[in-house]
Amino acid sequence: PSESPSESPNEMPSASPSESPSESPTEIPKCVDSIIDFDTFPGNEEILPNTYVSNQWFEIYGLTLSSSGGFGVEPRIFDSSNPINDEDLGSPNEACDSGGPGVGDGGFPDNCEAQKNVLIIEESGGKYADDNEFGGTISFNFEDAVDISAIGLIDIDEDERESSITAIFEDGTSSDPIAVLAKGDNSYQVIEINLSNVSILNLTFQGSGAVAFISFCSLPRV
Repeated sequence: PSESPSESPNEMPSASPSESPSESPTEIPKCVDSIIDFDTFPGNEEILPNTYVSNQWFEIYGLTLSSSGGFGVEPRIFDSSNPINDEDLGSPNEACDSGGPGVGDGGFPDNCEAQKNVLIIEESGGKYADDNEFGGTISFNFEDAVDISAIGLIDIDEDERESSITAIFEDGTSSDPIAVLAKGDNSYQVIEINLSNVSILNLTFQGSGAVAFISFCSLPRV
């Protein structure tokens, strides 16, 4: 044949793809379950009875506590194991197998586990914590919205049927009021909240009462 063999292809093999492999999907942070039982501050520092509290949990949870309807604007710590002035806030109830300092017909059988420190609306600002017999509101204000799981309450008397819990969400809307059971003097109950994206939780007491704990799920703060 007159035609010489074709020359080798002059194109070099294509270079490696210029685009780097796609990065791994960004991991969405998960919220962390937490419980505040008012026995210790962050860092396991013991909370002394009669202490006023407000922003001690702000750094770790972005939480500020406030109260209205009683003395001042800060709720106060009450020692339910040594209920000076208010035996109806004691725990456990005296009728429990283990006995206890709590007095009231509503305390047995639900109030049979020592709750230690609880949170109250202070009535008069005296030497010893004393819950306000006329009620009021304790507010849990979160800088970053959280998912509220549950709250424990002591001493919602039978004549306090108007006590309730309301959540204000991140978008500014509010939940329907969540009923609190009027279970009687020295009673204990856990209210399941199960609401997401909550910025403020308002707990309104019609009369005396205390918060034993609050549980929630929050994103880690940087």
